[in-house]
Amino acid sequence: MSSKNSGEPFKAGDLVFAKMKGFPHWPARVCKSDSGYKKRVPVYYFGTHQIGSVPIENVVPYLGNKTKYGSGVRIKGFAEGMWEIQNTPGVGSRQQTPKSKMQTPSKSPVSKFLLQNLQLQNQPMSNRLQLKLRLLMTASPLQSLNPELLERR
Repeated sequence: MSSKNSGEPFKAGDLVFAKMKGFPHWPARVCKSDSGYKKRVPVYYFGTHQIGSVPIENVVPYLGNKTKYGSGVRIKGFAEGMWEIQNTPGVGSRQQTPKSKMQTPSKSPVSKFLLQNLQLQNQPMSNRLQLKLRLLMTASPLQSLNPELLERR
């Protein structure tokens, strides 16, 4: 993960664990720097979505250190940060994450419901009522009822 051509150990976009005083090693991504990465490294912290600059000796690559630093921390935002670095490493970045690295949406009933509800917003009003009824039929105990009975009301 290090950039051997430039002589610098990190480059923009590298996934790392960054240690700030008073905190454990935190999942992060190296940010772009105009001055290089010789003394301090600008990082974007996953989970908290904050940006900071840490001494280069407090930054270690994510790969190879995930088991050492990636578990056992019970601080707010850390679990979310670990999820983000694994599933959406491009979050908070202007760079597009390649689709092959992105996790496909969950097929759980809740995510299906949310996806269908978002699709409702783009429909004309007449179609919305029909789609909303269909959505209610699939997401509630009403699905055992006959749809024709509901349409007569």
